[in-house]
Parts: sequence; C-alpha cells; structure tokens
Amino acid sequence: MGESILVGTPIRLVLETTGHPQALPNEQENDLWHIGQEALSNAVRHSKCQSVLIALLYEKDLMRMAISDDGEGFAVSPFEAYEGFGLRGMKERARMWGWHLSVHSVPGAGTEVSVEVPIKHKDAAKRQAPDSARQGE
Repeated sequence: MGESILVGTPIRLVLETTGHPQALPNEQENDLWHIGQEALSNAVRHSKCQSVLIALLYEKDLMRMAISDDGEGFAVSPFEAYEGFGLRGMKERARMWGWHLSVHSVPGAGTEVSVEVPIKHKDAAKRQAPDSARQGE
C-alpha cells in the first residue's frame, strides 16, 4: 500500500501489526485497502509529515486499522472531517459495511484516520442458525 505512494519522498513508513491477522471477504478487503491508501495519500500530499505509521490491530471480533502522521494536522469539525481530502469517499466505504471511521487531528500535532471492522467468523454464523437450517449439513 505505502511504498509506491512514498516513492520520491523523504517520509518514513512504519508498519505495526498486533494480534493474528484474519482474512476479510474480498470486497471488504478491497474497500479497507482503498481507505488506507487514501489516508496515506492525504498524509503525503497535505500534512508535511516526516513519518507515517500504519497500525493494524487484530482482536477476536475486531480489526482496527489506524494511519497516523506527525504532520501539521488541521482543525476538524464534524462537517469538515468528511468533506475534503477524499475523506467523503472513505466515509462512504466504511458506512456501506457498517464500519466505524474516525478522523482525529490537531493543528501542529498530526492526524490519525482509523477504521474499526467487525470480524464475522464463519463458524459463528453456523452456531446462530436455527436447528432446522443445520440439518442439511
């Protein structure tokens, strides 16, 4: 995700992964990738940062991706947070799947875009199915 966007810049990219990575359905993985790509691209183009951190946290029923920079940040109002810099598209992708997207930025202190993705396990769907639906297994 990050190497091609950072080519030709002095920005340092740090990737942190916590927990055991879990696969998402292809369509969700694609939308999550696009959210991450847009957040990283925004940091490179607008923040005047020296480094960007991509943090992936995997828990049993939740995956969280946070992309943060040490750039100049900006004042975020509820309306503005999703109106510029491609944030509207990120919000729409997250909303479509029922994910929680947040943008936290403070002038002079950088920006963080994070998205929380509930993980649905295949075996959980089977456990929740009525007995009559399981008889065909």
